[in-house]
Amino acid sequence: MGDRKNLVSMSAVFGGMSVMVTVFVVAGTLGLSLQQRQRQMALLRAIGSTPGQVRRMVLAETFTIAVFATALACVPGPRVGHWLLGRFADAGVVPGMLIHRAGWIPMIVGAGAGLVTALGAAWIAARAAARTRPTEALAEASLQRRRLNWIRLLFAVLCLAGGVTLAIVTVNVDGTVAGSTATPAAMLWTAGFGLLGPTLSRLMTALLRWPLRAVTGFSGQLAMLNAKARPARLAGAVMPVMLATGLATALIYLQTTQNQGAQQAFEDNLRADLVLTSVSGGLPSSLADGIGKEPGVAAASAYVPSSGFLEPSKAEMAEYDGKGRRPKGERVQITGVSPAGIERTTAIRAVSGSLADLRGDTVALPESAAGGHHIGERIPMRMGDGTVVEPRMVATVGDQRGYGAALMPAAVVAAHTTDGVVPQILVAADPGTDTARLTAELTGPGAPLPGLRAAGRADLVTASAEQNDTQTWVAYLLVAMVVGYAVIALVNSLVMATGERRREFTLQRLVGATRGQVMRMMTVEALLTALAGLGLGMLVAVLTLVPLSKAVLARALPAGPPSILLAVLVSALALTVGTTLLTARMALRTRPSAAIGSRE
Repeated sequence: MGDRKNLVSMSAVFGGMSVMVTVFVVAGTLGLSLQQRQRQMALLRAIGSTPGQVRRMVLAETFTIAVFATALACVPGPRVGHWLLGRFADAGVVPGMLIHRAGWIPMIVGAGAGLVTALGAAWIAARAAARTRPTEALAEASLQRRRLNWIRLLFAVLCLAGGVTLAIVTVNVDGTVAGSTATPAAMLWTAGFGLLGPTLSRLMTALLRWPLRAVTGFSGQLAMLNAKARPARLAGAVMPVMLATGLATALIYLQTTQNQGAQQAFEDNLRADLVLTSVSGGLPSSLADGIGKEPGVAAASAYVPSSGFLEPSKAEMAEYDGKGRRPKGERVQITGVSPAGIERTTAIRAVSGSLADLRGDTVALPESAAGGHHIGERIPMRMGDGTVVEPRMVATVGDQRGYGAALMPAAVVAAHTTDGVVPQILVAADPGTDTARLTAELTGPGAPLPGLRAAGRADLVTASAEQNDTQTWVAYLLVAMVVGYAVIALVNSLVMATGERRREFTLQRLVGATRGQVMRMMTVEALLTALAGLGLGMLVAVLTLVPLSKAVLARALPAGPPSILLAVLVSALALTVGTTLLTARMALRTRPSAAIGSRE
């Protein structure tokens, strides 16, 4: 059940992120397309077309294309889903027994979501063209002004306020769940900045104007004049750069930070010198007490990882009375242990009560989950197999930076797992004891149980790191798909924004500018676009990652190699400059007479 919930939660997160990114992609592409057709839209308004007619025209065009594109997506969609499920199973995120099935209902839901997303983005993009007043139509087409209307400002403020709220929540939640609030926070920051695109583009242009002009001379001056005269066009190119770099940096470092947080918590918590397992796959829960009495062994504890829920209390259920929303259980990690050795083999310590009383029908709750409960109270819980129990709370334990777990006797937890046995026993050696000799005694001919195997602390740390890396790889796969959408938006926007300037380039050629001068001007504009987008993207990443790192690592700097940041920055810069210059070079191939005679 837990594995299926993991799959559902991952699908929901990925689906939500894909929808939001798709809105950006489609809205940005349509916005640039409408800017290119602004003279056409202006003429339609001047001859009497109503705003509603203009919007309906854009929506109809988008619907026609979206239906065709959605039909094409239905062909590879099931195959991609089958491939993704296989990768999840290989990584151990979901059980291999799950079978991928793509019936007609998911196909209809997916196609409907795609159509609704495209039409929503088209409605957003069409509003600017439909708002133009007939008396200003032709002037609007020539100047391309972009006003920040109150609706756009309102939604921008709401998105930024949501980002601030989620950032505050992220700082104050457990490290294990910080990513669930940091990810939507990144999307809200991106959405808020995207809605403020023209204003932020002007601000970034003002900040970069003097440095670029000082380095690039006359070409930089022309580029700055173009940026100042066409802020809407610049914003249409800057926002995809921000989207791609901001999401890539935030989501990748989010995974590396969570990975290091989990690994650091594992290393800090482990005090055992050896961990015993069995070739048969399981151990009896009583074996830990016997191993604890072996020569050279300071302590031994069974270790059974699981998960479950803290159910609503009777008082909470009494308040429910069927009239309001039923209280939900709180998910909690559950670990089965041996009370005699848990404090010697791990860093777990009792804050109140005593772990020595952890026998029979008892539980020790982490401090974060024990609020409102008292020692001796019965705690309603649902185990991993769905069984509802009410153990007596005998202690509370520290949370280890949010990675704490509820402790119960190993035999109790093992009875509610799939195998029904103890998977491993933690062993702490006496001071001065040779661990190699102790390993030989516990696994050799005179072993307490035939078939025992032992692994050292270094081996356990390495195995934990490999497991975290495997599960993080799955997250990278989902991140790569989302960032891929953003890269498509980036390339589309840059090609459209540069390609539409064929007439402008030709006029510059006619007044004496050489191709080299035009290309140098476009190089400066591409650098301006890239630097502005990178600056805003890094701001999105900082606003997302600092609260997450505070919650997971208790520091402001996220974990992860600097090479990731360098790769993102270099890739975005190269993609932006390369796409812009390649499109400009192709546009310059048009003969001046042909460009002047063409219609916009």
